[in-house]
Amino acid sequence: MGAIIAIVNQKGGVAKTTTAVNLGGALAAGNGQRVLVVDVDPQSHATLILTANAEIDPPVQGLYEVLAGEQTAEAVVCPSHRVRLDVCPATITLARAETQFLHAYQREGLLQRALASLVPRYDYVILDCPPSLGLLTNMALTMATDVVVPIMPERLALRGMADLFSTIRTVQELGNPGLQIQGIIITRYNRWPKIYQGVYEQLQGVYAGLLFQTVIPQGVASEEATVYGLPVVDYAPDSPVAQAYVALTQELLTRLPAR
Repeated sequence: MGAIIAIVNQKGGVAKTTTAVNLGGALAAGNGQRVLVVDVDPQSHATLILTANAEIDPPVQGLYEVLAGEQTAEAVVCPSHRVRLDVCPATITLARAETQFLHAYQREGLLQRALASLVPRYDYVILDCPPSLGLLTNMALTMATDVVVPIMPERLALRGMADLFSTIRTVQELGNPGLQIQGIIITRYNRWPKIYQGVYEQLQGVYAGLLFQTVIPQGVASEEATVYGLPVVDYAPDSPVAQAYVALTQELLTRLPAR
């Protein structure tokens, strides 16, 4: 079995989806591996970026229908613009999952069971989690083998990290003892403002053993890539942001255990 990597942070706006999409693109492009990005976020931003013509002709069915048993995972998976990179899409109906499956039998394992037949077809599976610590995130953590946490170096960056790590420990204790936190990635970093540098140094002090050496800088290329529906590693491969995501991917591969 390959790695199943959950990209998690309950705070929005930390480049979580950007990280999921570009890790997927870099893995598929640079290593020739088959990669699946699972959009576990009802906002469906990963779907919009990766699925051709998603804004004009969005997927009618997605992860919710798979969780509800109305469709198979194989039937809803879409190819992306990148060869060897597929997406299991989300639609707004996924928002129902938080309440509909709240009392389901072994609810935390529902995502894992729903995608069980699909996962073995891929070398890597990336789970783009919603900005919350609700049921969908718990499902993703129960399924995952590894966790990557994107975080911006801002004043409130550390607020909520204790809750996130507590949630991960609970999942490890109750249903997924093999889950490993592979690291925290600093995103949207601008080295000039003093507040960025100060928070970055604070994060180094608190999470020195978990921080990736690679830092993702701020860059307009990332926003432009989203507009054009492409990972930045494809849209502007020579940009600092794209090069940082390629470097992050290689660093992550050195951390992942052999399975």
